[in-house]
Amino acid sequence: MIKRSVSFSKLDNFHPLDPNNPEVLCERICGARVTAVMPPYSRYYSLDLRYTGADFFSKNTLIESKTSNLYMEEFMDIIMKGRPNIFVLGGQGTGKTTYLFRIISSIPENVSILTIESTMELNILKYFPDKDVKNLKFFKLKSPEDCFKTGIRMNRDIIIDGEVRTPEEAYITLEAMTRQNRGSMGSFHTSSNEDFMYDYKNMLIRGGIYKNEESALYDIARAVNLLIFLSINRHTGRRYIKKVSEVIFKPEKYHKPYELSTLFQYDRKCDELLSINRISDSFLDRALDYEFTQDNLDQLNNLYEKMKI
Repeated sequence: MIKRSVSFSKLDNFHPLDPNNPEVLCERICGARVTAVMPPYSRYYSLDLRYTGADFFSKNTLIESKTSNLYMEEFMDIIMKGRPNIFVLGGQGTGKTTYLFRIISSIPENVSILTIESTMELNILKYFPDKDVKNLKFFKLKSPEDCFKTGIRMNRDIIIDGEVRTPEEAYITLEAMTRQNRGSMGSFHTSSNEDFMYDYKNMLIRGGIYKNEESALYDIARAVNLLIFLSINRHTGRRYIKKVSEVIFKPEKYHKPYELSTLFQYDRKCDELLSINRISDSFLDRALDYEFTQDNLDQLNNLYEKMKI
């Protein structure tokens, strides 16, 4: 049955599931990811389907469910006008793509967007039909590098990689963030904001893109502005923001050219997302080069007064 399920394709270069090709990775028409394996690669025959496609939840819904809070969501609404480069982080099923949608909702309408993905999971126009969005998918004939070059020719303002999974995707996302596409973003599997810096660095090194750790960390630190880590309560199933960090670039520090400043932190004892620190002046200075205005800066300072930080 598993062989029949994945061996119907008439596509060129399609290899059916057999002992010489004991793994098939493909997609159904609906977009579900198909993973089929057989002996000798696996002990038993196995067929897994992963149905992708996150829903959009408004900031009010996220606040009511205690995934986030009012201060965090007001902060994101204001700060998105400054085009921060963002990674949404967490484990499997923690709501990374869902929160990406929430962030996308605050992207100014005049900003053009390109999504690049291995699967067309980020259907932005379904929820935001007035946004200027184009979508590209990489496969055998078109690599992430090709998608990035096409995005430049399309004159896209920002690039969103729904899930960074390969060294090439990791490098392309950094390229977007450090070149003309400030305000780009993506999601990434990791166990904390602190671990992200090293996990991402290791992926770049493993792909042979960087020859030493220092240069990889240098580019990560100068590219990324915000890290938003999501977690899940395994007893209740509630997803929540565990920590929000700003990556502050410190080029004078050769071996560790960054500091992580905690902006918001989940407190387990009081079951609340607490406001910890203000975003840096260096970020705000660059933000004023984009849609972020003096009025937005005043709004942010008023919000900080409410937060008492």
